Amino acid sequence: MIKYLFKRDTILATIMVFVVMALLALIPINTHVLDPIKLAMQDFDYNDLAYSELGKNQDRSVDTNIVIVNIADADRGGIAALINNIAGKKPAAIGVDVLFNAPKEAAADSMLAQTFAAYNNIVLAYNLQKEKNAVTATGFLVRQARAKGYANFVGEEGGSIRHTAPVIKKKDETYQSFAASVAQVAYPQAYNKLMQRNNSTEQVNYTRRADKFLVVEGQDVLTDSSAMLAGKTVLLGF
Repeated sequence: MIKYLFKRDTILATIMVFVVMALLALIPINTHVLDPIKLAMQDFDYNDLAYSELGKNQDRSVDTNIVIVNIADADRGGIAALINNIAGKKPAAIGVDVLFNAPKEAAADSMLAQTFAAYNNIVLAYNLQKEKNAVTATGFLVRQARAKGYANFVGEEGGSIRHTAPVIKKKDETYQSFAASVAQVAYPQAYNKLMQRNNSTEQVNYTRRADKFLVVEGQDVLTDSSAMLAGKTVLLGF
């Protein structure tokens, strides 16, 4: 056995193996082709697999209690007019999932401010900004809105949102999420149950797919005189 190890063919074969390994180490391998798989696995959750394999929510009917209104490219004056039009149709709540971070045109901004101050059932979205140990609400219309909620998400950027924080408490301030604030206006009993659980985070239970909600264009809402929005939760966004 020992003699075999020192034969010429064995030595040459061993040398060739190391030469090939060294050459392979010098070849640049583009591992970026694996990035899509990596990104997909980062956003993988066993709940997703269960939903897919079990067909959860596949046969759910369209939710007629929630109406999503697409504001498209409407300016602030147009958004204010749309909100006032919707408010006149007596919905349970109007959630405005649009961020107004800074002033623009004085006339349009004044219309928006008056609109948010005029109704109890309009919920304005805003972002929380963290600076060192302090948290502040950003948005110049936050003070005018009677009901408001932060729109920051819990989880990875670009991934599916699987958890939500109904309330964030920092020192003497309490900030409520946009979803919780809409629920407080539209579904007070469900909101009270949520608050009684007193959980720092809640798992999101997706009861329907996106195509199981009513989506209408803002322009169509302005020209519609029906009572379709009465008693509904109306969400504005784009």
